[in-house]
Amino acid sequence: MIESVNDLRQNLQKIGSGLVVAHDQPESFIPTLLKNGDGVKNTLLYQEEVCSEELAVEAKLFKILKKSKCGVQTRWGSTIYHYEDLKEAPEDTASIFGNFNRKSEGSHIRKCVRAPANNEMPLPDDLSKDHLLYEPKYEEFGFK
Repeated sequence: MIESVNDLRQNLQKIGSGLVVAHDQPESFIPTLLKNGDGVKNTLLYQEEVCSEELAVEAKLFKILKKSKCGVQTRWGSTIYHYEDLKEAPEDTASIFGNFNRKSEGSHIRKCVRAPANNEMPLPDDLSKDHLLYEPKYEEFGFK
């Protein structure tokens, strides 16, 4: 996992952007990144989740962001098929791959989102360098 994070960070740096990494509760950390002031518009974009723990965190975070007038956009990214493109409701699809494969036959896979170009994802100038330089350590996740 740590190697993947570092690889993503390096690829973002190649296009003039960066990666903010934190080992904290999202509902505590993300609001610290919000900017206030006239004409400032914050938007949080994140991947939709389906498990109860993640949904509880999303609900807490959404309340905080709403008070801060921060926009929220979500994207689905947990499966090869977008749930809106399946022929059946997600809860009616099979959890065993062979059965899922037969039920999803004929569904289309959406085209990949275009990769961002150089300098298309700039970070705020006043973003703390600590946020950009933090590298998680195995020990933080209980490994030795």
